[in-house]
Amino acid sequence: MKCIALLVVLPICAFGNGSSELSALFGDAHDAGKVMNKLNGMVAAAQMKLSQAERHHSKIVKKVRKQAEDMFAKEATSYGAGLAQYSTDLIQASDELREALAVAKKGLAQAEAKPSKPGDWKDPEVGDRARLSAQVSSATRLLQRAERRRSRMVKEAEEQAEEAIEEEAQKLGMKLGDMTPVMDKAKEQLEAAAEAPLKKEEAAVPTPKNVTANLTSLQKTLTASVSKSQADTSAATKRTDAFLGKTGKEVASKAKDIQQKLAKAQTEEIAKVLGRAPEDAKKAPAAAKKQLASRASSKKPSHTAMAATKPVAVAAKKGADASKAATVAKKAKFF
Repeated sequence: MKCIALLVVLPICAFGNGSSELSALFGDAHDAGKVMNKLNGMVAAAQMKLSQAERHHSKIVKKVRKQAEDMFAKEATSYGAGLAQYSTDLIQASDELREALAVAKKGLAQAEAKPSKPGDWKDPEVGDRARLSAQVSSATRLLQRAERRRSRMVKEAEEQAEEAIEEEAQKLGMKLGDMTPVMDKAKEQLEAAAEAPLKKEEAAVPTPKNVTANLTSLQKTLTASVSKSQADTSAATKRTDAFLGKTGKEVASKAKDIQQKLAKAQTEEIAKVLGRAPEDAKKAPAAAKKQLASRASSKKPSHTAMAATKPVAVAAKKGADASKAATVAKKAKFF
């Protein structure tokens, strides 16, 4: 509204003290009554236009705000789907390792259930059982650590997505009013979708059947499962980081488009209120300011003129001083 008021008032101020412009606008400058009536009419007309502009502006803001709400809702859905997939990928990586652990434990139990033989400490299988047992313990700790970290990793991804939404919502809030309710709703929607897979009860791992008692084969299988689980977790995190970066740019671009639409609508609104073309409405404040600056500068001597007259004055003063000194010298010589 400030820019609209400026467009209405500046053309009046631009007349400055020029008597011809004021006379054309107000009539006889000596008739105070006519001048005051004319001025009151102009103020009333300006207020009416401003009131009309305010109503139009309120409608535009409501329309653009609704567009922003829809945009944030869609982006929250997109974020939620991407993070839900991240949660699912992390769960799947853990499940595969859990199944491999179950098979290794079953095979180890079968090997340990065999009746011992005299001098079995010399049997190579004893060392294989010990190595597999240590490997099972290590893989179990790795699985527990991955399950503890899973929720934190998803939460960190959520926070990154929410920061992108919050940043753009704050920018739009400067034009459309407080966007906190919209932002909070989008966050809730995002978090509910992202954490849904984590809240499901873990399915019990079925007891493996027909497990081979080949301890060497079990060791290799478990080692491969641990490596695959770690690789799958790393790949899922990398995909999610790329997804968050891409979606964040999309949110910023869409928010920028909304701001541009609002600016364009405001320009068209000003043009309608003032009865000008949109381009004229943009140029009016700058033109009025330029005219005021031109009038102010014409009343003051330029720096160039002042600089040009200064040496002349100095030279004239020096000439007068020299003439006076010559006269005094002549008088002194005469006496």
